[in-house]
Amino acid sequence: MNRIAILFSFAVLISCQQENIDQKISQDTIARHMAALASDEFQGRMPCSEGEEKTIAYLVEEMKALGLQPGN
Repeated sequence: MNRIAILFSFAVLISCQQENIDQKISQDTIARHMAALASDEFQGRMPCSEGEEKTIAYLVEEMKALGLQPGN
């Protein structure tokens, strides 16, 4: 279920980007993000773990790369 939520979050974020409206979500892009987040490097993404910190850093960098900014 968490993988589906992460995948859905990426799809929403990519589709809501501000500057690159014409960029499409591709199967390769989704597969790349899923492979990265599912890798052993993220140590299962458990809360309060080093894996969670790595996951947050990954997501923040991906959102910055899309040109997204905090909503608050």
